[in-house]
Amino acid sequence: MTVDHITHGQARIECTIFGQDTAVAECFAMIHVADATLTFEQQLESLRAAYSHLINYVSNKCPNGNLHSPLSTNCVFRRYFLSDASNQASVLMATETEDPIGEVSVIQQPPLDGTKVALWAYIMTNVKVQALPNGLTEVTHGAYRHLWNASMFRHEANSEFQTRIILNDFIMQLIEAGCSMERNCLRTWFFVNEVDNNYAGMVKARNEVFLVQGMNPRTHYVASTGIGGRQADPNITVQMDAYAVDGLQPAQVHHLYAPTHLSRSSVYGSAFERGDAFFKDVVRGVHQAGVDVAQLAQAEEVGAVLGVAEVVGRRPVDGRVARVGRRVALRGLAGVDG
Repeated sequence: MTVDHITHGQARIECTIFGQDTAVAECFAMIHVADATLTFEQQLESLRAAYSHLINYVSNKCPNGNLHSPLSTNCVFRRYFLSDASNQASVLMATETEDPIGEVSVIQQPPLDGTKVALWAYIMTNVKVQALPNGLTEVTHGAYRHLWNASMFRHEANSEFQTRIILNDFIMQLIEAGCSMERNCLRTWFFVNEVDNNYAGMVKARNEVFLVQGMNPRTHYVASTGIGGRQADPNITVQMDAYAVDGLQPAQVHHLYAPTHLSRSSVYGSAFERGDAFFKDVVRGVHQAGVDVAQLAQAEEVGAVLGVAEVVGRRPVDGRVARVGRRVALRGLAGVDG
């Protein structure tokens, strides 16, 4: 796996392209602003220019990037990290009208380099992207439908009620799309404002909704992140982003376990998977797997925090599926969640 480092104007891009020679290539990228002294508006302008450059870069680098039309290379999901959402979110969203394709997540998590805004982008080639009437973004190619939603929130009284209604709203969207939470959802991200006070309510609601949806320690959960973050509105204590796939058969989805390194989340009263591997194709005897490992702090049964990590990636995985979890763990990918 190689990382391309690109400089465009006042911005730096770090990106990795997976399946570059296949019909549908994928690119994960982080875009940073190089000059922290610029105003927010200037930083955002630099970021947006680099983002447009990145779309063209991916399209040109992938042989099949323009197989159908220039619009076949699309950013299907992007997340902006802000330093001051209350004063920046509305300015940012005004610029998003220039590129209405794909789901957009906006959260206050100040970039560590001291800048005011950064962007994570997930780009695919040769896909059709459309907004569904129920609020989901649908990305289609071949037999697969990828369903995204981002920046979901509600104004209920506390984090438990907000989480419960957000999840119920998403479940209804999936049902309208012919899917279900248990069968199709692979990933959720929960951002919790004042996490010390509101995290427990989010976890309680998530546990109970997942249980009602048929997910428990004997079946499986969803790879799910719970981490600190805030919206522009301080009364919103929980925001959720979510990802589901229609078209995968049960045998193609494997939940990653590393029992010698990580306990099951249910041991300490939570309900999530550490990560998922979804096997899409078999190429020359090698399974092409998408690996998504979630984030936050791993705690032992006794409550000791062991570490912090996040890894999201695509790579070929040995065909012996039973070894995937352990192989991932040994390669440092058995990251953590909350």
